[in-house]
Amino acid sequence: MINTLEILNKWDYRHYLAFLYIAVASADYNIGEDEKDELHEKLAPSIFDEDNYKELYSDVLKTYSKLNDNDTYNFIADLSKKHVTCNDTKEKVLQDLKDIIAADDHETPNETIMFISIRKILNSII
Repeated sequence: MINTLEILNKWDYRHYLAFLYIAVASADYNIGEDEKDELHEKLAPSIFDEDNYKELYSDVLKTYSKLNDNDTYNFIADLSKKHVTCNDTKEKVLQDLKDIIAADDHETPNETIMFISIRKILNSII
């Protein structure tokens, strides 16, 4: 069991984005190379260097892998309340998620469900 409250207090906006990107990319139980590349492209401008990126990605992936589906949705809701404070941010996040899903040119039903669920969460707070 992980201490989500501790993580919520520790993680910044980059961690939040990485968590969402990983949640969508892995919804089909496989994060493909194209999705990894898209995820990297989206996060790289806000990361100091490649080692910093790898550390952030690893930390977020490790946390994600410890959560069941219900905990994941609850965690996304809690993180979103902290990091999505306006409609522009919500729309940027949703567009980024669409880009990640489209990266491998194959949208699976599970990716669609994850996207719709995240959109519902975001719509409920903004």
